Amino acid sequence: MVEFITMAPTSGDGTSISTGNAGWTMAKGTTQREPSFSYIKAIAEAAEAGGFTSLLLPTGAGCLDSVAVAANLINCTQSLKFLFAVRPGVMSPTTFAKQFATIDNWSEGRAQVNIVTGGSPKELAGYGDFLSHDDRYRRTEEYIHVLKRLFSEKEVSHTGEFYELKKATLFPALKQTSSPKIFFGGASETGKQVAANVADVYMMWGEPLEKARERINDMKARYARAGRQASYSISFQVVLGKTEAEAWENANALVQHLARSP
Repeated sequence: MVEFITMAPTSGDGTSISTGNAGWTMAKGTTQREPSFSYIKAIAEAAEAGGFTSLLLPTGAGCLDSVAVAANLINCTQSLKFLFAVRPGVMSPTTFAKQFATIDNWSEGRAQVNIVTGGSPKELAGYGDFLSHDDRYRRTEEYIHVLKRLFSEKEVSHTGEFYELKKATLFPALKQTSSPKIFFGGASETGKQVAANVADVYMMWGEPLEKARERINDMKARYARAGRQASYSISFQVVLGKTEAEAWENANALVQHLARSP
C-alpha cells in the first residue's frame, strides 16, 4: 500500500531554499511567510482535503514544537494523521510517551512518531546534547526500545546505558489497537543498523532511481539479518509548472541561492 505524507512548514515558508536558512524564527535565509497558526492550520486542512494520509511536523531549533502543533491541529481535522518528530536528547522516553498517548487518545488514534537522532553539533549543543555521533545512535536505539515497551506493556522496568526506569506506566492508554510504528532515518552505517534493529518505517531522502534501489535493497538485507521487515518512506520536493520547461524554471529558481559543495 502506498501512502502520501506531506510536511508542515513549521519553520516558515518561502519561494526559495537558501544555504543557512534556519527558518522565520531564526531570522535567517529567505523565509518569507511566518509559521502562524492560521497558515499551518490551512496547510493541514488542505492536506486532509487533498487525500494525504499524514502531516509530518519536523523538529529543530528553527521549528515550532512538533508536539504542541499536533495538539492544536487535531481539533481542526478529522482523518489526517500527525507524524511528529522528537529527539531523544531533548525529551525522556516516558515524558514523550505520555505526550504521544495524550494526542493519540484525543485524536482517536491519529498520532505517529518520527524519531530524529540529531542535527548539527552546534544546534544540539544548544539543547545540552554533546554526545558523539555513534553514541547518539546508541541512545536512539535504546530510546526506541523503551518507547515500544511503554506503548505495549502495562509496567516497564529498564536499566540500560542511557535510561533507567522502575515500574513505569503509561496513562492514558493508546487509542491505536496495535503498537505505533516508529519512523526513523539514518544514512550512516550506524544509523542504518539502528533502523534495521528497531525502526518500523525507514525514511530516506529522494535520490536517483538506481541509488534509491541500492539503498532499499541494502536495508532489506539488513532487516532480514535482524529477522525483521519494514516499510519505506521516500521524501521528495515536488516542483510544478504548466509545462515541463516552466517546472524546470521554477526548480532552478528554488535552489538558485544554495551554495555549491566544495
